[in-house]
This record gives sequence, structure tokens and C-alpha cells, in this order.
Amino acid sequence: MKDPTDAPETNLTIGADGARASDPGPQPGERFVEVYLRPGFAADKVDIAWSGRNREWFHEGFYHCLPLQLANQVGWCVLCPEDFSVIWNGRPDPSSLTVGGCRSIISYFGHGIFTYTPPFVFRTPPGINLLVKAVPNLPKDGVCPLEGFIEMDNLKGSFTFNFRITRPAECISYKKGEPLAQILPYPRGWIETFEPRVLVDGPRYDEHMKEVLRMEELRRTNIEHNEPGVKQRDWRYFRGEHLDGARFPSHQKKLALRGFVSPQKDGIAGPELVEELRRVVSKTERGERAYGPGQTLMPAPAARPAETYEKVQTDE
Repeated sequence: MKDPTDAPETNLTIGADGARASDPGPQPGERFVEVYLRPGFAADKVDIAWSGRNREWFHEGFYHCLPLQLANQVGWCVLCPEDFSVIWNGRPDPSSLTVGGCRSIISYFGHGIFTYTPPFVFRTPPGINLLVKAVPNLPKDGVCPLEGFIEMDNLKGSFTFNFRITRPAECISYKKGEPLAQILPYPRGWIETFEPRVLVDGPRYDEHMKEVLRMEELRRTNIEHNEPGVKQRDWRYFRGEHLDGARFPSHQKKLALRGFVSPQKDGIAGPELVEELRRVVSKTERGERAYGPGQTLMPAPAARPAETYEKVQTDE
């Protein structure tokens, strides 16, 4: 399977100057996730990548579980800009947390929370929120990403990625390129359209539970007839196949998210944005706040390629 980051340029774009001059703006029904680089930052790449299906800690058996594989692939990872370490002494004040190695990571809220302000802001189409969450099936000992649900068609600014340390007095380290959090576009109000129901009888109940019980009996039979040390697996769900052999028409075994692509321009942001950067630096040197909370402009790290975190294996 082709790496999704090699896909041709689409409406998932990154641009230091926002939309192109000929771009009329979002169209009704258009689907995109846009990234706007802050002034003064290198515009050729951005630290966001499709998360892929693989996880380093998975052994072969995990790849037989299709729900795990698909969950891994839903969304894009925001990657760590450079190596850093944090340690928290357990107190609630912001000064109780020490950060080393990355100036983009700060202690702002206290209570063992460290904050990453990326050098970009997001935009989504009308009616689409951005769900910010932990990277699926990629636990990190001692730290928990805080999740958020943001109206990025409404917010004219940035948000921060925040992480709560769960174990005081222990050093938590990240490596450059390591996934920090996952982003996922999500239609606003969609989940509210669902009606929760509980069925205990009736024709629909009887028909569905008949199939459920048949499948459970088949699995029990497979387990009972297994040879010692040999696991007999039922691959019907993996193949999208029912007990009668019928195929589920919209079955998915893999996702193919498109990658964020670079704008067709050289160097960094244009003169007007560089002037804005100078204004920010000047105010910072005078001890003034250049932006509101959660909008601090951090010094630009060197440009890095936004590579796919995990390569896709091509099983069919």
C-alpha cells in the first residue's frame, strides 16, 4: 500500500499565508484540515504525520485484532519538535515543574501539567470540530494527555496541547519525532443525533441474538478443539464475512489518510509576517505579553520532515 504522505496535494494543506490568492475560501460541503504557520517559522514542513497502524510494543497477535489496527490509524499525530524532559515535584504551582531541552514546552497551568504551543494554528470547515486526544494504543508511563474538543471553524487563534504528569518526582522524557497527541476532525452535533436504545425482546432482538449466539458457540468450539499451544483463530470478522459467507459491503481493513503537504513557496513567511514576528520579539524583550494565554509564540526550531510515524504493512 502506498504511503499516504506521498499522496498528491489535496485540500489538506499547510500555508504560511493562509489560502492562495485564487482560493475563494471554504466551499459548502468541502472537507479539509488546514494548518497556518506562525510568522517566521520555516514553511517547508510541519511536525504532523498520519499515525499509521503499527505500534512498537505490539507483538504479532495484536495485528490479528482489526479493531486495534483501525483505531491506531484514525487521525494525525502532532510530533515532538525536539528532545525534552520534564519532572514535577508534586506541588500545584507552575514553578513546581521543571522542563529541560525544549523551549516550546512550558509550565503554565500548574498541577503537574506541561504545555506545548505549536508553531501553527488549525482551521476546519463550517460545522467541523477538532478532537484532540491521546495517540491510540500508545501509552506513556507517568503522563496522560489532556483531551479537548474545539470549534476550529469558530476559534480565531491557537490552542495548546497539555499533558498531566501522573507520577511526581520521576523524570519523563520525550524524543524528537515522538507522537505527542492525536487530532481528528469530527462533525459538530453528530453524536447528538443518535438515540440510545436497549432491546430485550422482539423480532429484531431475536434475529440479531441468534447470530450472536451462533458466533459465540463457534468460538467456544474452536477453543475446545485447539491443539495444546496452538491458537485457532476465526478470521471471519477480519475478512468482513458473516457466518453464511456473505460479505459485509463497506468492510474496512485499513485506512488511507492523506498527508499534510507543503506550500509551493520558498523560505519562510513573507515580509508582513516577519514584521509581526519582530513586534512580538520586541514586546517580549520589554517584558510585555505579545499574545493572550495559550498563544505564546515560541522560537522556531529547525525545519524537520513530517514523516509517517509508522510505515504501513501491505497485507491483504
